[in-house]
Amino acid sequence: MNKRIFKVVTRWLSLLQTPLLLLIASSKAHSAERDQLLLHHGGTYISDTRSHVNLNSSISWNNKIYYAGQSAIFGNELWMSDGSDDGTKMIADIAPQSANSDPRNFTATQNYLYFIVNNHLGKQTICRIDKNDQLTILQELNIGKVLQTRAVGEKIFFNALTNTGYMYHAMAALYMFNPQTSTVDTIGTYRINSAYETQIWTVLGESLYLANGYAFRGYYSNSIERPKIWKTSGVAGDLAEFHSAALATATDGETWNGSSYYIAGMENGKNGLWRLNQSTGNPELVLEFPDAVTTIYPRPLSFNAGALYFVAANSSSSYSLWRSDGTVQGTISVDPKVIVTSQHHLAKVNGHLFYLQFGAKTNANQLMRIEADQEIGIVSIVPEAI
Repeated sequence: MNKRIFKVVTRWLSLLQTPLLLLIASSKAHSAERDQLLLHHGGTYISDTRSHVNLNSSISWNNKIYYAGQSAIFGNELWMSDGSDDGTKMIADIAPQSANSDPRNFTATQNYLYFIVNNHLGKQTICRIDKNDQLTILQELNIGKVLQTRAVGEKIFFNALTNTGYMYHAMAALYMFNPQTSTVDTIGTYRINSAYETQIWTVLGESLYLANGYAFRGYYSNSIERPKIWKTSGVAGDLAEFHSAALATATDGETWNGSSYYIAGMENGKNGLWRLNQSTGNPELVLEFPDAVTTIYPRPLSFNAGALYFVAANSSSSYSLWRSDGTVQGTISVDPKVIVTSQHHLAKVNGHLFYLQFGAKTNANQLMRIEADQEIGIVSIVPEAI
């Protein structure tokens, strides 16, 4: 195993907080055996290895990568890596021996990383680790399969199907785990279009907003159900419809010019830039995007100095980087060669925005950086090993 390649790829993963392509690492799983781990992109097997981990079950936190790693000895358990060979290790064998705890649904607060596992009885359980990688098993959950999790402040939100027999157009319940009291409250129920698709959850201000997807015809009512954005502050029973629209992307916990922004559909079929009214908290249309802005790729809406950036699909099955200053005239495409990944396309690091581009001149992938004056420059060519 080439340790240099391992460190290079892990450094890129830590920088962009996203899978680029694949990472092969050698880890000391046992004194008599060194398991080879394959981190693969998008859940697709790239080669046949004795153990592997899906990057969809991973998170970058505390300057490390935490993921679900599987080996023949311990099964599928929680692993971590700091980018070094010796710093890549299994944290705990939560389900004893070769049984699988299947760590998943990672979400982080400032001091803890929370996730869902299957305990030794196969029951869904909330766990967390602190910044010293100390594991605490918190509470067993007697609910349906957990679909998503999200931390808002110190509150941990998660949802689960209320009827496991229906995966499409299904009813889901939203729950909130309070770490201070170790209690789980039911916030409310809402309908999602598919349990197989990740719904967009975003934090605007102090509240959590959930999108249930695109329009669909209800199985029971036989009527068209429009996409909706739901809002909750985390109080039991406080789940209300916020906006009858399909949410595409949002600033997610950050503000721009003092407001929280998001992109959502409009009744005429186009996309619009919206913000929360600072006084009322209600949705407020800022601008209707040009016709060329069609499908918005559902990842965080990022800002850099005086502009917002997002990624939209082109008609040629490629993707463009767009910039907006909040006006129709100032909403333009600035790069038609963006490379999209399964998690993030725009990453903010040390006050700069980074993204990946395919360079026609170099015929290679390039790491790009957006400066404070909105100029875009090449940072480096992505090594072929990535």
